[in-house]
This record gives sequence, structure tokens and C-alpha cells, in this order.
Amino acid sequence: MAYVLPTLVAMGFGYFVTEQALQRPMVGLRWAWAGLALVAIGTVTAIVPVALGHASVLYTFYPPLIGSPFYYIGVVLVVVGSWVWVALMSVNLYRWKRDNPGAPVPLAMFATVAGLPVGVDRGRRGRLDCATRSTPGSPEPSSRGHCTPSSISG
Repeated sequence: MAYVLPTLVAMGFGYFVTEQALQRPMVGLRWAWAGLALVAIGTVTAIVPVALGHASVLYTFYPPLIGSPFYYIGVVLVVVGSWVWVALMSVNLYRWKRDNPGAPVPLAMFATVAGLPVGVDRGRRGRLDCATRSTPGSPEPSSRGHCTPSSISG
């Protein structure tokens, strides 16, 4: 369960974030349901031998395989189901990048370019100089800096 529960959470969260951040329907929705089904079937297949005391091997996935064969079949199904998630995330990200060349990926985990937040450039001398943005009706600029290509001094 230490692998299954985080995998299910990551799969569901990943699918949600992909549709919301990329603002387009996810490609491969049937594959996503198939991957979820593989994880669910694998979980049941693996947990039954554990509950019956036939697979008290923890993370022993190397020879000799002393647990029940159903335990190992279930674990393999869970892993393959998670591979479906990885493939779908890669395909959706690739298609978005293909349709939006040069645009920064709107997913927070990919939102850096050369170690800097998206939209920040080092300039010609390697310094970071960003302008602060004033909010309308406010006499002082906001504390949050805003970097644009025109505000980078070089």
C-alpha cells in the first residue's frame, strides 16, 4: 500500500492538473481509465495473498520470489498502470509544446528555464534586475517583483 496509494493520488492529481493547467482536454482518456483499472485490479490481486499470509515479503521483488504468484502479478499490474500515467503525461505535454512552440509550460513543475522562474532572464551581464509592478490605485509598488524582457537591464 505504500506504493499503491501514492500512485493513485499522483495519477488522479496529474490528470486533473494536466487538463486545468494546459487548458485543453486530456489526450488518451480511455488509456487513463485503463491505467486506473490496472492499478485497481493489481491492488486487489496483490492484497488478497497479503491478507491471507501468503505474501509477507514486503518489498522483496528479487529471487527467490517466495511470495504467492498472485502477489507478484498484482504488483506488476500496479507498476504497468503507473507506466500508463507516465506515458499519458508525456504525450499530453509533448502535444501542448508542439501546439505552443516557444511558450513556457504552464505547469509549475516545468516552470523553470535554466534554474530561473519563467519570464526571468539574466541579461547580458548575468545580473537579475526586475521592475516592481504597482497595483492600480496604490501609491506603492507591490512587494511581488515582476520581470519582463523589457524590465531586464543589461
